[in-house]
Amino acid sequence: MAVKNGQLPSSLLVRTSDGDLLVASAAASYERLNREFTKKFGKRLTITDGYRSLARQHDMFDDLGYPKAAYPGQSNHGLGIACDFGSGVNTYTSAEHRWMDTVGRRHGWIPLWESLGKKRNDFEPWHWVHVPSKDRYPFRKVSVNGRLDVATTFALQRALGRPVTDGSSAAGHLALWKAIQRRLNKRLAGTKGFKPLTVDGKAGPATIRALQTWLRRVLPILRRPKVDGVFGPNTVKALQRALNARRF
Repeated sequence: MAVKNGQLPSSLLVRTSDGDLLVASAAASYERLNREFTKKFGKRLTITDGYRSLARQHDMFDDLGYPKAAYPGQSNHGLGIACDFGSGVNTYTSAEHRWMDTVGRRHGWIPLWESLGKKRNDFEPWHWVHVPSKDRYPFRKVSVNGRLDVATTFALQRALGRPVTDGSSAAGHLALWKAIQRRLNKRLAGTKGFKPLTVDGKAGPATIRALQTWLRRVLPILRRPKVDGVFGPNTVKALQRALNARRF
């Protein structure tokens, strides 16, 4: 269904916890971002403007003119994907803005200048645009290819509730496997013969056997890996299938 800027049907809009309307993908991302922001700064990430109707854009354009207001029908606010943020994000030199420039990007939010293909600048520091393809957090199925690639790492981090990074650094690798070990200890607690794993971030045979044991529990018979303590392609494929089924 084709939609017109500033004329989105109510069925496409979701009201956020801050009271503004956005399309579903942007609204879901905002809620995740707000939780992280609140944890970091002890205050909500306020939205001073979200979805903007065509009539309201006309009013703003008549009052402010271009470039302070986009031409009616051309504002990304009219697509339900843009927010004007307060809470300090609206000040270019603030700690909140610097945080947004790092953490916000992980959730798919980019500054206005970038959305327009411009060089970095301080124009409208409050104005951010959600780009779903840049959002690392929503559930996405991965290719069942037997490789612990970036997409699979992202999916693992999402499933574990961890910040989504490529995990390629030594510290990132260690943190990821510690989170996996904690998850396995929780999932397999009370299982006969299971000895809780040492949470050391090392993907040794005991950790891999525990992983394989869990995968055998959640996957169909023909998809279950052997419990051999080897983190090979068959085990990775089983892990990818479990992630795709949201069973990890």
